[in-house]
Amino acid sequence: GLASNIPIGDEAAVKAELYLVNGLNDDISDGGDALREARANLESDNNNNKAVVGRVALSPALGQEVALSGYTGSYDDDSSNISGAAVDWDFHALGFQVLGEAAFFSVEDGTIAEGDRAPSRLSGLYAEVNYPFWFDFLNESFLGRSFEDPKLIPTFRYNLAEIEERGDTDDLDQDGYVVGLAYRPVQSFVLKTEWQWNQGDLERKDSDGFMASMAIGF
Repeated sequence: GLASNIPIGDEAAVKAELYLVNGLNDDISDGGDALREARANLESDNNNNKAVVGRVALSPALGQEVALSGYTGSYDDDSSNISGAAVDWDFHALGFQVLGEAAFFSVEDGTIAEGDRAPSRLSGLYAEVNYPFWFDFLNESFLGRSFEDPKLIPTFRYNLAEIEERGDTDDLDQDGYVVGLAYRPVQSFVLKTEWQWNQGDLERKDSDGFMASMAIGF
């Protein structure tokens, strides 16, 4: 692969990446997993066609970025093609963080691993707003006593996914809303709680509910 970082002025920069990879295979799902199971590992490739993937990002200032990505390659033994494009963004202003991504994939007619015809189009997006803050009166509590810069982070997120099928099969879609609150005592650790509202035909269907999770970075 190739990667470059080109400074522009005092703070701005353009970053570019281009890679040749094994690419997606025919484990494309017309259910909730979509392309998740189609990601090939480093050791195996179901065809001799390598995929090309690239990303160009503009960072006008530290902590601000918008980028365009592209992908193209064969997904099955008959060299049926899947191509896609995406835009992602991450901006900080007035204490808010606004981030998200939108992606679109066009799939050439072929047979996926389940034996069905491949869907013709896969698309999705998410948009998220976070507002990190802290109450000074919590500094002497167990939440803040041992940490230099702990944060509470309320979150709002919207998700959308669509799968366009071929033939007489009905198209599938899913959208959802999330309201949550995270506690991040240090940058590498976070506890999250959230409530989700979901509606559609895919993974979460019409289920709503509460979720709690923990993440640790290294």
